[in-house]
Amino acid sequence: MGDLYGIDKVKLERIKDKELNLELNMSSRRESIYNLYQMLSFLNRNIIFISDMYLDKEFLKQLLYKNGYLNFEDIYVSSEYGASKYVGDLYKIVADNLIVEPREIFHIGDNWETDIVNAQLAGFETHFYSKPKEVFKNALAAIRNTEIFNDYFKPSNSWLNVEKSRGFLEVRCALALCANKLCDNPYSSFNDNSNFNCNSQYIGYFPVGMFLLGVTQWINKNRNNYNNIHFIGRDGYLFQKAYESMYDETTNYVELSRKALLPLAVYSKEDIYSLNKYLYWNKTTPNKILNALKNIINFDESACRNYKLDSKFVSEKSYLEFLHIVVDKMYDEDKKNHYQKLMKDYFSNIFKENDVLFDVGYSGRSQILISKLLGYPLDGLYIHINDDENLYAQKLLGISIQTYYNFTPSVTGSQREYLFSKQTGSLLEFKPTNHGVELINEEYNNSYADIYCIKEIQENALQFVRDFKKIFNDYLDIMICRNIDISIPFEKLIHNSVEDLSIFKACVFEDELFDGRKEINLCDIWRRDINYHYPTKNVVTKTVITGNPLFDKFSSLKRWKKAIIYMFCDLPLFKAKIKNKLKRK
Repeated sequence: MGDLYGIDKVKLERIKDKELNLELNMSSRRESIYNLYQMLSFLNRNIIFISDMYLDKEFLKQLLYKNGYLNFEDIYVSSEYGASKYVGDLYKIVADNLIVEPREIFHIGDNWETDIVNAQLAGFETHFYSKPKEVFKNALAAIRNTEIFNDYFKPSNSWLNVEKSRGFLEVRCALALCANKLCDNPYSSFNDNSNFNCNSQYIGYFPVGMFLLGVTQWINKNRNNYNNIHFIGRDGYLFQKAYESMYDETTNYVELSRKALLPLAVYSKEDIYSLNKYLYWNKTTPNKILNALKNIINFDESACRNYKLDSKFVSEKSYLEFLHIVVDKMYDEDKKNHYQKLMKDYFSNIFKENDVLFDVGYSGRSQILISKLLGYPLDGLYIHINDDENLYAQKLLGISIQTYYNFTPSVTGSQREYLFSKQTGSLLEFKPTNHGVELINEEYNNSYADIYCIKEIQENALQFVRDFKKIFNDYLDIMICRNIDISIPFEKLIHNSVEDLSIFKACVFEDELFDGRKEINLCDIWRRDINYHYPTKNVVTKTVITGNPLFDKFSSLKRWKKAIIYMFCDLPLFKAKIKNKLKRK
């Protein structure tokens, strides 16, 4: 190499040392093979390793020792014997050295020609154990897996050239990490009709994990000289966990919601007529509006006598007439001023000048309302924005807004937020008390199936980020790619994975004030949006959670019976439910 490329010996030695260090530091064992090794060791089988490799035997020993392979008889490496598996002559040397018949040796390998065909020609018994990468690429006719990996290797039939994303080292490293984790055992079953095996571990580690890594790195890139980063709840929850794990920095998680902040949108009584920016008149009721504004109004029952308070408005005219009653009969300027002062004191203890907010959401209204209340700008980081409201706010309030995407994805909203949200009830109200402000959350009664599904996705996504850092921590400065490149599998999940949506059948969320529904099925709204943007898919839009006798039976149990099951099957969840119950009392 030195002669061919004119590299001097000193530099050549440094290159060799660097390669050896990389091999040693970045190597990790294949868990399914290690389990097999442990079983064979327990059975007192003689274990040998055979490798076509230019590195020497002593270095391979270091690799094996580092990864827990401590007990074996010998290593046969082609560079030391001048023979190879590729040619086939190394197998005869192994059998002769062991003084056994070739048929007494059982050889396991991941290359069909060199490990199986040539070993069988030498008389060995064999078993094919494919490379994770080959399984992940769907390169084996008899073993099915995702097609998403291959999107990086073929024309994409789209305005986006996905093939070029493979030109970024970070993307290749992330895909390799997914392959090694998810295809470690090549004989795991795979749902042929799905992109991600209808499996929460697969979805969490691969598409969600890669997206989580990309957003986390983007947040750090835009960290600049801000004093603090505030991750806005509930959908900022997983991003905060990933960021702190990746960069060892303490950040802040702040509970906010559109519903709880609604009174802060009112600076004068005329602002009440602009509530349509925050809710849909045809999906709300008088009572919901009254509850949302209760800290800045005085309820007048007689003024509402002509309205069914729990019935939705039948027309926009009746909605506006009701708002007129609220403005004319109930609005209290002093009460509003007192509430704003209370909230200003509360938020000024959390958000300081030169702080930045991260929020999945796309409207930026929380950031705008709080910046306006505090009197100083709070900058914002968002996945994307949908309109120019944020851009006008930049000029009017002097705030800065950065987005992960410079476009709006077709399918957006609750689907994205739910996957990253903390599994707790939504914030209903900042309740004034004698000591300041108390946060009131709705009761969280989602089913075990719902909680388990999202918990599995989130834990595996975080594990991907932790694994990436563990292996590539010393090289994060060269792990660079465009945001969309590392997000392609996630966008495939969101837009093109109809079969995989089945795992979300039990997932529900609340949007009572703005959407008018106490319980919205995630699967339904997801399929609805796919149908709207991709009408040729013709996806069934209504989810009926039946056909699973265990789930149906559990849902119908009395509370005390459910409590017993939670206590034995998921003690942390049981404790959390008891704690919430006592808090509400």
